[in-house]
Amino acid sequence: MRPPLWNKTRMQKLIWGLALAGVFGTMAWATWPEPARMQSGQAQESDTVRLLGVMRDRQLGEVSGLAHASNGTGLLWMHNDSGDQPRLFLVQSSGKSLQEVALAGAEHRDWEDLCRLSWQDKPHLLVGDVGDNSARRETCQLYLFPEPASPPTEENRPLEQISATPRRIEFRYADGPRNCEALGFDSESKLLLMIEKLAGNAPAATQAGVYGLDLQPLEESSTVPKSSPLVAQRIGEVPWRNVTALDIAAEGRRMFVRTYFEGYLLERKPEESWSTRLARDFPEAIRLPAEAQGEAACFTPDGRAVVLTSEFPFQPIWRLELPAADVESDAAPQLASSPPLPEGRNQEAEHEIKKLILPGEAFRCADRAAFILWPKPELRREPQPWIFYAPTLPPYPDEAEKWMHQQFLDAGIAVAGIDVGEAYGNPAAREVFEKFYGELTNQRGLAKRPCLLGRSRGGLWVSSWAADHPERFAGLAGIYPVFDWKTYPGIEPAAAAYGLTADQLSARAGELNPIARADRLAKARLPVFLIHGDVDTVVPLAENSAALAEVYRQTGAGDVLQLVVAQGQGHNMWEGFFRCQELVDFAIARARAGAASE
Repeated sequence: MRPPLWNKTRMQKLIWGLALAGVFGTMAWATWPEPARMQSGQAQESDTVRLLGVMRDRQLGEVSGLAHASNGTGLLWMHNDSGDQPRLFLVQSSGKSLQEVALAGAEHRDWEDLCRLSWQDKPHLLVGDVGDNSARRETCQLYLFPEPASPPTEENRPLEQISATPRRIEFRYADGPRNCEALGFDSESKLLLMIEKLAGNAPAATQAGVYGLDLQPLEESSTVPKSSPLVAQRIGEVPWRNVTALDIAAEGRRMFVRTYFEGYLLERKPEESWSTRLARDFPEAIRLPAEAQGEAACFTPDGRAVVLTSEFPFQPIWRLELPAADVESDAAPQLASSPPLPEGRNQEAEHEIKKLILPGEAFRCADRAAFILWPKPELRREPQPWIFYAPTLPPYPDEAEKWMHQQFLDAGIAVAGIDVGEAYGNPAAREVFEKFYGELTNQRGLAKRPCLLGRSRGGLWVSSWAADHPERFAGLAGIYPVFDWKTYPGIEPAAAAYGLTADQLSARAGELNPIARADRLAKARLPVFLIHGDVDTVVPLAENSAALAEVYRQTGAGDVLQLVVAQGQGHNMWEGFFRCQELVDFAIARARAGAASE
């Protein structure tokens, strides 16, 4: 659950004065403009992944629910995550919004998923107000209503605004409150399936519960008494963390489940229940296209592919082809997964150079996509002050950061980065950073002591490298950075990146987890500036930026770390993160100081 990305209210900033031994400091107010547009050309296509379009409507800033329209013409129903009005949008797969449907009398506490179903022989939509990050809701709500007719699709036609009155269905879980972001409807059994969302740092032995809610008795009933909510029963478990969406194909035999990074396709045999299927083996992961924060998925009408999209404004809409169905076989389905990238290569490897958002140089180093954004010639220096940016992945740096990077260039500061894939700060990635650093400082005239800048998972990149050589860097800046891979991406994805089992990585957390090595930064008194939202559920403040701040305080270096807490903000594209003048000034000053020290 996060605040809406389109929120125009002011940011309340709480600056943590760590020099005062943890006492909170001053408060200030600032006004920031709307988020910047993300571009469609940054995404990766392949034989199985195709870009359908890019969402054009700024109102769709946190898409978490997705379903195909019943007319089968490529129209998609979408809704936002928490904080929006109770409404849905009908969107062309190219990204144009056609219709806005307000649900009269409905509440939008934390809408997380959406599905289309046949109800009383007519197409209906069902919205799940089922998000519960704190697992405290005694009951959750579903909203069921007939699917509205699709409007004409002329390009210049304005957005149509209509309303619908849904049927409200209350339910609870048999074993207590659960956080859920994924639901799908089985048309044969009339069973609504829901999967619990476990955080990435949940114990390795913990399984995510799969719940079934029998809706068949309601099909002939007109009301559901609020005093007698339905009960969702636990029917199975899955081993996956951070499940954000599921859908069941129209034929009822295939279920697609997605997390932030991976997808899973389950197939059941004829006459086999989903409960029985979940007791068997689980499929291999299918690589999903790179997304900002993928929380939406649905089958295409023919069930041969799924459509995917992400939270944040102006996101790509993808089509992912699936393996052919094998539901008639008595053997367990053998599901193909995307092949791993060749050793030493990354998601950008099929492209010679990286696309840049500002003037600069794109090249390859250590067989990886790399870049330098250069200041104008008259602003360059010897040695050249610079900022090492992370994460350099196919979508990043992105258009949302363009203003920030332009400020760096205008100040005569270069910005550079290299793509090491989803490495989460592992030793192999740091070896690549060493090669990149050597080329930049020995061959391209960049200063020996750059400032580090990590956004989100980029925090793992820069903090892990800085812990190896704290004396080499002039400063570290972060935008909702990750410092503890137990919180993001979680033990299991991190273990895969480190080439270890989850148990092995946990046992070595003291030497491999950046937050466990943060005392090296503090003892070296490496200056740090961080901005982080206080309601960030993807990268929690307490376990990441605030945890680093506490390490600095306990080490007696609290005076060189500044943490700005953005009140009411989560892990989102709110432009206050990317137009933070204090962060820009800090990074410029530290990059200049690093160059001047030579």
